[in-house]
This record gives sequence, C-alpha cells and structure tokens, in this order.
Amino acid sequence: MATLAFSSLYVAASPFGPQGSFALAGPGAMIRDGYWDDPRPELTGLLPYRPIASYSRDPGERDYRAAVLENEHLRAVFLPDLGGRLWSLTDKSTGLELLHQPDFLQPANLAVRNAWVPGGVEWNLGVRGHWALTVDPVFAGSVDSDSGPVLRLWEFERRLGVTWRIDAFLPPQSRVLLVRPVVINDTGADLPVYWWSNSGVPQVRGGRVLVPADRAWCHTGDSGQLRDLPLPRWEGRDVTRPDEARESIDYFFRVRPERPWIAAVRPDGGGLIQASTNRLGGRKLFVWGETPGGRHWQDWLSGSGRYFEIQAGLAPTQFDYQRLPAGQTWAWTEAYGCLPPRDARCGDAPWEEALASVDADLEQLLAGKTLADWDRAAAHWQDEAPHQLDSTGVTGWGALEVAAGHRAPRVGTPYPFETLGEDQRPWLALLRTKTLPEQEEPPVPVAGWDWIARLEPTAATWSDWLSLGLLWLSVGETQRGMDALRASLSMRPTGWAHYYLSLLEESEAAQAHLRAAHGFLPDSAQVTLALVASLAGGGQHRDCLTFIESLPEGFRQMGRIRYWTAWCLAHLGQVPAALRLLDEGIEIPDLREGELSFTDLWNAIGAPGPLPARYDFKTSSSPADEVLAGALHTTTPERKQGETQ
Repeated sequence: MATLAFSSLYVAASPFGPQGSFALAGPGAMIRDGYWDDPRPELTGLLPYRPIASYSRDPGERDYRAAVLENEHLRAVFLPDLGGRLWSLTDKSTGLELLHQPDFLQPANLAVRNAWVPGGVEWNLGVRGHWALTVDPVFAGSVDSDSGPVLRLWEFERRLGVTWRIDAFLPPQSRVLLVRPVVINDTGADLPVYWWSNSGVPQVRGGRVLVPADRAWCHTGDSGQLRDLPLPRWEGRDVTRPDEARESIDYFFRVRPERPWIAAVRPDGGGLIQASTNRLGGRKLFVWGETPGGRHWQDWLSGSGRYFEIQAGLAPTQFDYQRLPAGQTWAWTEAYGCLPPRDARCGDAPWEEALASVDADLEQLLAGKTLADWDRAAAHWQDEAPHQLDSTGVTGWGALEVAAGHRAPRVGTPYPFETLGEDQRPWLALLRTKTLPEQEEPPVPVAGWDWIARLEPTAATWSDWLSLGLLWLSVGETQRGMDALRASLSMRPTGWAHYYLSLLEESEAAQAHLRAAHGFLPDSAQVTLALVASLAGGGQHRDCLTFIESLPEGFRQMGRIRYWTAWCLAHLGQVPAALRLLDEGIEIPDLREGELSFTDLWNAIGAPGPLPARYDFKTSSSPADEVLAGALHTTTPERKQGETQ
C-alpha cells in the first residue's frame, strides 16, 4: 500500500530571524519588446521580495511540518516549511538514505534572498540561483488518484507572477518516487523561466557521477563563460569523480536527449538516480572541491558530512532561461530511485559500459512504464481540488492576486482568503477605495504592471509615490522608478526613499542617501550595515571608525561591523588592534558564497603565515589552479536560446 501522512519533524536548526524591512530593490529586467533578441537574457532584480538575513549560528531543536509518502520500497519526507523540498528518500530494503542530511539546519547567504540551507532536493524557480521560497512555507494538501495518494505543494511566486506546484506520488510497488513540477503562467506576458531541481548527495570516497553524455561545459567562476571538455577524463583527471575535484566547480553535461538522467553512485555502483521526461533536459554536477576552503564551507553549512549536488534543469546551463508563453502551463515528471549495487559498474568500468548498466537498471526500476506514461496519468488529476489543505505560515500574496482579479482562481491550487494578513491589508484597501491608506511606514511591496495601473492614477502621498517607484523598478523601468522615489522625497523626506535611491545612484550620491537614511532610521540594521560598508569600502577609514564608535553596543558587536572595524584599523596602520579582533573571533553568519572578505583582510594586515583555517573560505586550491580557472573562461559555445540537449 502507498500512504501519505502529515506530521512534524524535529531538527536541530538555527532560527531564521525576521525578514529585512526593505525589499531587494535594484534595476530589474522583465519581458519587453526585443528582450529575446539577446541570446543570453538575464532576469535581474528581486522586487517585491525582502531578504531573509537575520540569523545566528546557534542551532536548537525546531519542528517543521512534514509530509511522508511511503510504499513497500521507499519512504520520502517533504518539508513544506522549507519551500517544499524533498528532505529524505530512504530505500527501505537496505535503510540507505539517498540524500544528504546535514547535522543541523544552518542558514547561510547562498540564496537569492540570502538565507539558504543544504540537504535534500530543492526546487529552484525564478531568478538564477537558489530560489526565493527556499526557506519559506508553502501550501500543502493531498489529492486522491488511481496511482495512490498525491502530495500537492504550491505557492504564488511573486517575482514572475506565476503559480509553482509540485505533485509527488509513490504508487504501490513503485521503486521510484515520482515528482511532477508544474509552472502556470496566467499572466499576460511571455516569461523567462529558470528551473533546476538540486539534489544534495552524500559524498563517499570512490563515488562517481554517471550521466548519458560524452561532453560537458565546465564553469569555475561567475562570468557565464564555459569550457567544452570531453567525458569522463580531462587534463589527467576523471571529472565525474567528486573526490578528484581540486576546487569548487560546475559541470553542465551535454545530455543525450533520448532519456535524460543523472546518477550519483557509490563504489559498489548503488546510489541515487534522477530521471525525467524530455522537457527537463539539462544536467549538472556541483562539487565544493578538496581545498581547505571548500571543506570549510561544507563544515560551515552542514557539519561533518561531505556532499555534492546533482541537478536537473530546463535549459542546458544555469546561464540560460526558457521562454514560457503567456497563458501556458509547463509540466514534466521526474523520478528518484535507488540503483542496486553492482561492483563492476562504478570502479573501473569503461564510461559507455557504465552508462549502459544504469540504463538497464532504470528500465527495471520503472517496471515497464515510461516517465511519459506517468506524466500523462498525472495530467488527469492536475485540476482536482486538494484536501487536508495546510496553509500554516503561508502568506496571502496569492489570495491578494485573486482578490484583485489579476489571477483567475484555480480549484487545483487554491489561495484561501483566510491567508490574507496585515501585509496585504493596504493593497486590499487600494482595491476597495482606489487609494492606499495613510500609515507611518510604506506597505510591503507588490510587483507588476497590474498594480501600477491601479496605483498610478491616484498616487498623491509620499507613500504612494514610494510604492509606485518600487513598482516601476519591478518591471525594469529604472528611470521612472527613480523619478517616483525622488517625488516621494520631495513630499516628505524619509529613510525609506533615501535607502532605495542609494541602491540606484553612483558612489558619492549613494553614500549621501545612506547617511540621510541612517538619520531617519538609526535602528535599521540594513541601513547601518550598508553605510559602514560604503565608508570602509570607499577608503574613508577614519570616518568609518568614528561612525562605528557612535553606534550602540549591539551594532558594534555584529560580525560584519567587527570585520569592517578590523579592515579600517589595518588600513590605518593599526595592525595589532586589527589582529586582536581576529584573535578574539569575527563571525559573519551571512557570509556569501564566493566571498573572500577574510582573505582580503589578511592581505591588508600583511601578517606572516597562512590565513587561519577558521577564516579560510577560498575554494580555489593554488595560484596554479587560479591560472587554470582563468584559462577555462573562454567563449561560450554558440547555441540557440532555449536549445535543449
């Protein structure tokens, strides 16, 4: 029998603090005439989302909503409170956990809104990177089907204005978990869609990644430039073996289109396989590498266990988007299963022989059915209303869009009006009265042309014009957005308008806006941190130290402010004082992936000896490897936008 049960899962986790007060504003790019003329379009800007940046490194026990799908062979645990990720997949015959399980849930600054945690399978939609809802609660419910109970997860993705949905099911006797992602574009515009399903996998010595491809694009930086290389060996090493990775690196595989899959196998050949219907044609391997910095990142993120990621996407690489036409829905089916051990396959088996073995195993796991068969079956219940609906912690932004008439209500993915809350209240008032209510703080932003059409005709107050400025920025109209923010300032100077303008102006003007914003909002951590970084990064070291000394003790003890204090001391020649701060300990919980602040500080201090291990986050292994990485940044292979492999 297949079962679906809703329960709680207790996990050691550092608490996520409140969202930042300010939205992630900046020049954005949305679909406009000529957008697709660029062969490599980029969707930028994150309005209307706010960052999730306030967290510590102090884990304690915390409970999360869990949904458990189980049959005779597999047990799958999903966490609706963490973006609906597939947290655990266990082969019941052996007890083998197929997915990486961190020792604790420790947020770190790796996602587009900052906070991210590793582990399990994460679904990424929207702007390139770990998606906006990765640690947010999503709707959960169940649907009855002739294939057993279906777990349905869904939410309104605010940046694109689309409905994101997952239907997961585990039919009786099935040896694969079936997951059917759905993206519903009921806007009036074509949209650039980015999707990658990221599976964290335990890294065991002697393991290997197998994928039906004979070439890959290698990426070692953030430029989008790639190097075409053969598989599995290149430059004297097997690039499909995570143990042999000297540095943090991405491999985008040029997958054969017949049946896309990727597998992470152990030395005996057993392990996780992920396969899909053809729409999800991209495959990728990410490894942290075996540098001290790469190992430190893994310790920092998840404790003692090493992991890598196998990923599956809509496009050939993560620098490409695919065009989802207005009014259309895309869906595909993915399968996750356990490959049986087979000694000869992973060890020294030739590449094509190993691939043929996995192909044969996949046939057995699917037991005579194809993923296209399952995809067609799932389409029959896609419009069924979910029951046992759980919206705990879910926001009311989807319900607001339905209330405004911007999105038609859908039985299969309901947005209950009971989820409407305080954040949506000003916008509900705009719908009723055609004006935003007067309040001391501007409303939490919305995004898109529909809201511009509602607000622009009646905009009259500083708050109206500030909200209108963010709306213009959300659709990529940067100049109109800045003009509206300046109009807001002319009506009433506020820290809000000054801060947003600081993100859009050049250096001196930006700092002037930050100083003004801090005068209005001295208790804002976002504004304070931005001003300290502007002063220190701009070489105003004495001014920065004077400003830091004027701050309350709680601000002075923040990791990033202690870092900038040491930076300024080093640049003013006060090396012993800077070293003393490092010896006492500087911890930056939201250190960004790829950030080398501590390396830069150590170089600025000029201290003898290597950078202390606690501060080493450098994922390239040596100067020679940095030269190699530079050599890899060659011209990207030419291909048509939207081409799949």
